[in-house]
Amino acid sequence: MRRLSDPAASACDPFHMCVTRSLLSARRHSQKEISPRSGGLSGLLVSSKDRMLQKKYGVKSDLFVAGGLREPEWFAPATESSQSCTWLMTAATEFQVQGLELDLGIVCGGEDLVWDGAHWSSAEARPYRKGSPVRNAHGLRLNSYRVLLTRGRRGSIVFVPPERKMDRTFQRLVESGFIDITPPALP
Repeated sequence: MRRLSDPAASACDPFHMCVTRSLLSARRHSQKEISPRSGGLSGLLVSSKDRMLQKKYGVKSDLFVAGGLREPEWFAPATESSQSCTWLMTAATEFQVQGLELDLGIVCGGEDLVWDGAHWSSAEARPYRKGSPVRNAHGLRLNSYRVLLTRGRRGSIVFVPPERKMDRTFQRLVESGFIDITPPALP
């Protein structure tokens, strides 16, 4: 497993495809690469169908809250707005960032799309409303993460929560070439 401290890990720069089990490490790495005062943009990104991230890890998304995330302020440089994405306080969903870009995105992986050892599973995703015309909910989950993973011009850092049920997801990303930036003291 390559770690960022390894000489071979220099492939993480200038285009990042990194993964970590520590949200703090993801935030620190992002702020090292994109300083809030630099005018660049980095931000937390989350799937709209995840159930775990806000409850257990404080990754807050205001998608369904009246007067929630205001995209013009969220996409403003930190030097212009206290609500800027670069302060890494509020996450945006695939709906709020589709067609827009950051310099570096922190994709907070949720239990709504996990690697089960053979396939990507969306069995734990928050269900669509009864009567919804959605025909392929799993396909929508796959597409949602595709949107989230492609928002960063310089790449993405994926935070995979240190939950046992997420271990195979983390391992799959590392095996796929994502560089592990998890501090050695963590799993």
